[in-house]
Amino acid sequence: MGGPSFGDMLVEVLPQMRADAESLMRDTVRVERVTGTTTATTPPYGTIETFETVYSGKGKFQSDKTYEIVTAVGESMRTSSRGSLHVPVAAFSAEAGMRVTLTASLDQPENVGAVMRIAERMPLKTLRTADRHNLEGEQEAAS
Repeated sequence: MGGPSFGDMLVEVLPQMRADAESLMRDTVRVERVTGTTTATTPPYGTIETFETVYSGKGKFQSDKTYEIVTAVGESMRTSSRGSLHVPVAAFSAEAGMRVTLTASLDQPENVGAVMRIAERMPLKTLRTADRHNLEGEQEAAS
């Protein structure tokens, strides 16, 4: 009974478990923090957000579910998605509202350009193999 504890054994294999999790991160993502707003100088004018890149590197999108909602303006159909972003441990410090863009994908190149927002900071977790952030996004249906 005097051998290493389960926790000690887990800490010993954690680096390999993190490497295994990262091996599944076959997409490249860019994560940006909103830094403010500016006024567009070309049509359609209006106020636009400005961003600062806080992370650019490997990641993985996981879809949870999608559901359709009807917007009040023009009654157009929009699909709202929930999912998660997996990145290496301590890749960046997440904040709600950060914009995540899929910039490259080895396996699903048709998804390149997808944009979602971090919905909430990841739950605190000890001995994690990856950082997982909840995402939300909307896409307007093609007419």
